[in-house]
Amino acid sequence: MQVRCPECFNHNNPENSLKIPISNFESHFSLYHYVECKYDKKKYKCVEDSCIKQRGDRFCKSFLTEYNVASYKRHLIRKHFQKPSNIGNNSSFQFQDSTNSIESMEIDTTQPEISSISENRNYQDFLQTNSENDLWQFEEELDLFEEPFLMENEELMPLTITEWEIYYKKLIFQFFDNCPGTEKYFKQLKHFLTDAIAPLKSQETINAKCGLLKISCENIIKDGKKLIQNLDITDENEIIVPRDDINNESIRKDREFFYYLPLEESAPLLMKKLQIPPVEKLRIILYADDIQSNNPLSSHRATGSFLHVSYKIHLPGNTEVAKLTSKVKNIQTIGVIKSEVTKTTKYDKLLKFLIDKIENLQIDYKKKIVKFEIMALAGDHVFLQDVYHLPKSFNGNGGSCCRTCLIENRHFHLFRKCEDVNKEDVLRYNQFEASVKYPLNEYSDPFHDLLEGILGDCIYGTCQKIAFYDKKFQKKHIETSINWNEVEKEIRILNKSDKKSQNISTVIRDGYFASKLSFENPQKKDSFTLTGAEQLSFGRALWKLWSSQKGLEIFAEADTEIFLNAKELLGKILNVCQLTFMKKEFFDNDIAILEKEINSFQNLYYNFMHPETKDTMKLHSILHYPLFAKNYRSLWVINCIRFESSNRRIKKLHSISNNKTNPSFTIMGKLVQKYVAKNICKINQSYIK
Repeated sequence: MQVRCPECFNHNNPENSLKIPISNFESHFSLYHYVECKYDKKKYKCVEDSCIKQRGDRFCKSFLTEYNVASYKRHLIRKHFQKPSNIGNNSSFQFQDSTNSIESMEIDTTQPEISSISENRNYQDFLQTNSENDLWQFEEELDLFEEPFLMENEELMPLTITEWEIYYKKLIFQFFDNCPGTEKYFKQLKHFLTDAIAPLKSQETINAKCGLLKISCENIIKDGKKLIQNLDITDENEIIVPRDDINNESIRKDREFFYYLPLEESAPLLMKKLQIPPVEKLRIILYADDIQSNNPLSSHRATGSFLHVSYKIHLPGNTEVAKLTSKVKNIQTIGVIKSEVTKTTKYDKLLKFLIDKIENLQIDYKKKIVKFEIMALAGDHVFLQDVYHLPKSFNGNGGSCCRTCLIENRHFHLFRKCEDVNKEDVLRYNQFEASVKYPLNEYSDPFHDLLEGILGDCIYGTCQKIAFYDKKFQKKHIETSINWNEVEKEIRILNKSDKKSQNISTVIRDGYFASKLSFENPQKKDSFTLTGAEQLSFGRALWKLWSSQKGLEIFAEADTEIFLNAKELLGKILNVCQLTFMKKEFFDNDIAILEKEINSFQNLYYNFMHPETKDTMKLHSILHYPLFAKNYRSLWVINCIRFESSNRRIKKLHSISNNKTNPSFTIMGKLVQKYVAKNICKINQSYIK
């Protein structure tokens, strides 16, 4: 489908036959007629032959109308490229095409600068510097206007009642794949489709109606809930004190169970989704985290707190599988249980059960028996300290609490090099009591350590010292004159140009530093209240500002030595973050570079920060990263950043649930319903394009 550009047509000989594909129509205007389209807001009459002829024959509004670019394109499709549908054959919406075939091409997303177009690229200059062939060659993916469920071949159309039943199940399940809801919504959607096709009276729609009416919502829901299994993780001799019984009714112990979908049900489907090749063994990263789905300030905080357990499949050396497993949708939920139950039992029985299930799991996949092993047990420090029965002492006081080594917390500040904390005589090995065994204890999550911990401390600490203190941490009598509004403006500009960072322009508004930055408690670590991804974006933009000429002008009144040390410290922690989150497997030289950067950062940190700053668990844990890199060969694979995002699924399902009596079972019921939907419809995929 090729058309004339009305702007080019007005400048060229109308007999010229040069045309462009209609799919490239809008991009052609953005590239070559940006000023006319964006600022002049020009409108055009249709310059196709049929409309020109009609304007000459008769004066009709339909052919004298002027259109903007978007309306012009719609006019072309509606008036010039739409075939009348054949009602008798029930054919779908199609278009004429003036060429035999048009190849798909990549989209060129480069946006021209406004100044360069307005000053140097008017139409006449452009024609003098570009050949006609270059003018009409575009790179854009074709935008075909097809109906959502257009059948490519009539042979693929459902015919029998059973085929129509599967077809409509697929439609409903596709809807619920992105919009999970309760059983009530499931039935309502079926009734909606039934009412939609009820007026159709042709012979071909009889089987379609019967297939839709044949769907039994109750059976699908029951089949899903039958797959859910439960585990009582409380001790047999434990007595549950009645807290919410009414009129001496029997206490429901089932609300304290761990409800889960067996791995033998979910793993095969996940393996096919990840397109894993035939192998003998796969590795599993097991995740667990306590989440709060209710308002944490409400009186129902305890009833909305759950332990969410998930897993991810890892195949070492396969980059294609690694890309797929890093997506949030490919982190599979195992089960859910109320947090108050697990806090009492310290996770021992639950984790022993899950580890045994994984190690004994065998799946027949592509004519091979695939076995599984646990690669890592991932979570935050609070969860892992409970797992290994170690004290939750994170602030540089107390005894031995590190999961990897035996160094006492009060002595963390004496060890500032990676090689000192990774010696064989100080490592913990098996010296802990838990159902989880060595070497799974040699782990710490980089997401919680760096993005939600150390990086935020460094950003806040450097800004605080530049603004309020001298190099000996004596408070200045006169605060350093810094235009923080200008700093915020430049951070927004730099962040917008950084395509690898999350957008924080709506967070770092004018007055952000003035309201958040304080001179109080410099020895106590503080940070700006941001998420992990926002901290990284904030740090990158701030370091770029300090490295630019504009930054030197804004911070001209700051102490030169403090400013340079702050810039170096922030640069070092960003280097550590970049090395840690590399999406590749570590080689020995990569590990050596990581160790060197961590040692350098530790020295800079303690020389820059307040003398009374204590060494925390997170600062100590990064010293073990070279050891973790040798064990796992990729710190990106074992971090929790994607798993933390997957917690939204559980929160959403709990929020739309009307059953508050046994919320763990209800949440898993909704998740398993989606699993059943995919499992039932994985056959006969050809019924829908």
